[in-house]
Amino acid sequence: MQLSVSELLKKAAKKSKVAERAEYLLKHDNPTMRKILKYTFSPKITFNMLPEGAPPYKPSDGIDVENVLYAETRRLYLFTDGGNPDLKNVRKEALFIEILEAVDPEDAKLLIMMKDKQLGSEYKGITKAVLEKAYPGLV
Repeated sequence: MQLSVSELLKKAAKKSKVAERAEYLLKHDNPTMRKILKYTFSPKITFNMLPEGAPPYKPSDGIDVENVLYAETRRLYLFTDGGNPDLKNVRKEALFIEILEAVDPEDAKLLIMMKDKQLGSEYKGITKAVLEKAYPGLV
């Protein structure tokens, strides 16, 4: 069973040194994690069309949903500014809530943090310095 992105980032954040965190991220590298980290740390990617904070959503039961975010990653561009200019804000918010309700509850929290550009206390060890060491040129 593949670990959820939130689990991978939590484990990486617990490592004591920047180099160890970067090494852990590289060892467990995947396109979904890269995209979430890029969307979180890149100043060029913004989510101004979505309200700040958590929208009203009902978290999933968390059973067998660890891999759902890996499938939903392809739709994350929809929520970025300029990602799909034809999509109305109301529809963007509805789609975002739909994804939050489908993924692992911890991944849903991670997506909200990604949108708000802050990883919070659970991922304090995941910094721009760690990303630059693990994935030079990502952001």
